[in-house]
Amino acid sequence: MSTPATPPRAAHRRPRSRGRAILLRLIVLGFGLIVGLFVAEIGLRVAGWPVVGNLIDGRRVNTTQRGGAEGSAYRGLGRDLRLVHFDYDVRYTLNRHGFAEREPAPKAPGERRIGLFGDSFTMGMGVRVPERFGDAWFAQVRDRLPAGTTLWNFGMPGTGTLQQAALLDGAAREYDLDELVLAFYSGNDVTDNIEESAHDPGAAAIAAPPRENPLRAWAREHVRLSTFLWYYGLRAFSAAWWPNLYTPETLDQLWPPTQRGLERFLAAAGGRPVTIWYIPSALESSDEAWRAHRDRHGLNDAGRFLLRDRVRDWAAANGAGFVDLTDALRAHPLSETNFRVDPHWRPLGHRAAADALARREDLGLPRAAK
Repeated sequence: MSTPATPPRAAHRRPRSRGRAILLRLIVLGFGLIVGLFVAEIGLRVAGWPVVGNLIDGRRVNTTQRGGAEGSAYRGLGRDLRLVHFDYDVRYTLNRHGFAEREPAPKAPGERRIGLFGDSFTMGMGVRVPERFGDAWFAQVRDRLPAGTTLWNFGMPGTGTLQQAALLDGAAREYDLDELVLAFYSGNDVTDNIEESAHDPGAAAIAAPPRENPLRAWAREHVRLSTFLWYYGLRAFSAAWWPNLYTPETLDQLWPPTQRGLERFLAAAGGRPVTIWYIPSALESSDEAWRAHRDRHGLNDAGRFLLRDRVRDWAAANGAGFVDLTDALRAHPLSETNFRVDPHWRPLGHRAAADALARREDLGLPRAAK
């Protein structure tokens, strides 16, 4: 007697069981991965792994307003600013206009005020107030300047020349300044001016670079694991494209908003002495960094200092002083002058710039020396 055939229904049981087993394994694997990520996140938080962000009066904030005529983007948000980054954790006291500076007050008898304008390098992001290049310079030259001279710092992170010109013609009027210094950072002032031109009715229609992805910004602010993996993993494979690499043709195209900003700053000065302190990008101040990016992107050496020469020539043609800080920074390795992750200067970078300014016969104020 032969064995009866397997019913058709039973023939399908084994594949279905195998599929369920695979699905179960995937679920267990996914659950384990989630638990592992959760545990890693908790561990990084317990270990104090930092996230990039701003805390004002103990509250984490994202500034949506722009710096400009009314002051810094930090204006009106509080007094105590704490900047947390992979490279630093520093605190500043803000005045009512959002600057890491004392409150404006009437001049003392015989007082002569110098106003220092610029972006986050001028504000001193990442270093203590006495370590900022402006403060360090002033501490060295105070006794050689006219009696009663004071320095006022109007550094606004994330701004360019157009916004600094608006500030000079706006809130800075309260400070009754006598002499002006504009710290021009070649790394992003041109692109900041292009971006600001989108809010400027008289600006040329030049496309601004895109803002950071909001999802990425949220992850950076809230997820320690994402910043940990970026710091130790993805960053090693990234290839940065620096924004101040130009040909004569591209600089001609991108220059108009910056020229407009310089012109407006000079007009707002109203005849007061103006000096430009040129702050080089890493590609200008580091031969090693320049060679690496030149070879990676097939660049031409002729484009390395195009922007510096353009700003210098503008200053000479318009009666403004000009001081180039490139050589002062090139005298030190980039790893010593700049933070490892954040592009800003370490204390040594600020000190190198301050020392170079103080060593000059004109004390870094050639326009005033005439």
